This record gives sequence, C-alpha cells and structure tokens, in this order.
Amino acid sequence: MDNKILKISTQTGDLFNECTTDYEYLYKCFSHLKECGFEAIDYNMDHFLPGNIIVKDQLNDFWDKSLEELYEYFTPTKKAMEDSGLVFSQTHSSFPVYVDGNDKVNDYMVMVVEKSLAVCAFLRCPALVVHPFRCKDFAKENAVNLEMYRKMMPAAKKYGVIICLENSYADMYADSILIDKLNEEAGAKCFGYCLDIGHANCGGGEFYKYITILGDRLTCLHIHDNDGANDSHMIPYTQTRGWNINRTNYDAMLEALRDINYQGNLSFESFRGMQALPKEVESEALRLLSAIGRYFRDRILNG
Repeated sequence: MDNKILKISTQTGDLFNECTTDYEYLYKCFSHLKECGFEAIDYNMDHFLPGNIIVKDQLNDFWDKSLEELYEYFTPTKKAMEDSGLVFSQTHSSFPVYVDGNDKVNDYMVMVVEKSLAVCAFLRCPALVVHPFRCKDFAKENAVNLEMYRKMMPAAKKYGVIICLENSYADMYADSILIDKLNEEAGAKCFGYCLDIGHANCGGGEFYKYITILGDRLTCLHIHDNDGANDSHMIPYTQTRGWNINRTNYDAMLEALRDINYQGNLSFESFRGMQALPKEVESEALRLLSAIGRYFRDRILNG
C-alpha cells in the first residue's frame, strides 16, 4: 500500500482542546490517538472561530493575527503532531463562510480562509474543507459560491492546499460542475471534494452513484453513521433499521472507493458516537474506530 493514501484518521474536535499552545498537552493527546491506531488527524480549525458567533456577527479576533503570529501560535501543534508520528490528513475551516446579507462578515471570512490555507501549508496539511453556501434558490447559490471561491482561489494556488467543498445531502452533481469550472479557471487543481457520508446518507444514500460521479475530484471523507434521517455523527455500524440491517450502505461506499482508485484518507467524524460513551471507555472506542478504518482499507485494497 502507498503509505501516503488511505491513512486511518479521526477528527480532533470534541476529543481534546485544539485551542492551546501547550506542547506537552498536545503531544499527549496526539500520542494517545496514535496509540489507539490512528495514523492521521482531521484538525478542527473551525473551533478557533465557532459558527455560532459568525452567524451572530460577534467575530472574535483570533484570525486578526499576522501570518508570523499564526505560525508562532501553531508551532507547538505542529511539533507535537510530528513528534507523535501522526500527520494532518485534512483540516476544517470555520463555517459558515457566507452569511446572506452581511458583506462585512463575508469579506472577513474570505480572509479567515486565506489565512487558514497559509496555516495548512505551515502544518503540511494538504486539504481544507470550506462549506459552500446553500439555499433553496439554486441560481443564487451557484452565483454566490462561484464568486466566493474565486476570491479564495489565489491563496489556494499560492499555498498549494486544496479547498474541498462539502455536501449537505445530495449536492454532488452541481458541486462537481462548480469544481471543474473553478479548477479550469485556476489552471491547477485548487478545488476538490469532501464527501460527508452521514450527510449523503440523509440525502438518499446512493453512495456508489455519488462517489463515481465525484471520481478523482474526491479528495477526503467524513465517515460516520446515522439512521438516514438525522445527522447524528455516530460510529459506523451502530445505526440500524430493523433487526441487523445497517442503515448506511458501507459496502457500496467501499466498492465505489475501490473503483475510482480513491487516493485520499479514511477520516472519521463520529464525535457524537464518542460523546455518547463514558469517558472511561474512550480509548477502547477509539481503538474500535481505527479497527473499522483498517477493515475499510482492506476492503478497498483487496475487495
């Protein structure tokens, strides 16, 4: 296996506090994930500017730092991650990045994404998930997203980090067209896709179709489980429909990932499943999650 692909990864959000410069604490947290079988992490950079204060236009000043100040802030994180033997598989930008009718916030969020891309490059992280704007008016949604991502394009190109759109439910068709248009304008692969398996499950769960439509646009994953109706972010294979019938068709997901020769990592976003368990069994639950990741990897590679 190419050791650059199909690494087993999990989000940091709700597992430990990312918003610190305490090297010893961060090293302990990263090392614990390594000991539990993970090889990479999905870093929740969104916690530095939470969505609930973005929508209220009560922005904090974290991203007002200069790039030099940001690099200094994230140096302990970078060193702790490298010393633990992990790598960053992807990061998650603050969201939403567009608040309808608030140009001040929207302009600020473009700056946040630009600096987030710089930090990703500093951390040697290849991809940043940036949620598209969604609304019921498709023409407006497309126009807003095209303009928004065009503003971010120069920074993505400069820092060599791929901006990944993420699906709400079944948005893959239109998003694929948008990605192609943006990459054509950029003259480089600056945009890709993060397929959120739980969101897609709530949108019909046609994983083989979704993944083969995305093809090589698919850059990263958010893997979790739900009942097909609620975005509950549970551990895979824990949500059923009737007796012993899993609601999420992981077989179709794995078959499609194999058929498109998926080159990304296997990253879990099962934080609510973790939160539902007592803290005393967290290590065992993390080992279960990484074991599922290794099972997925074997199925993709060997059928």
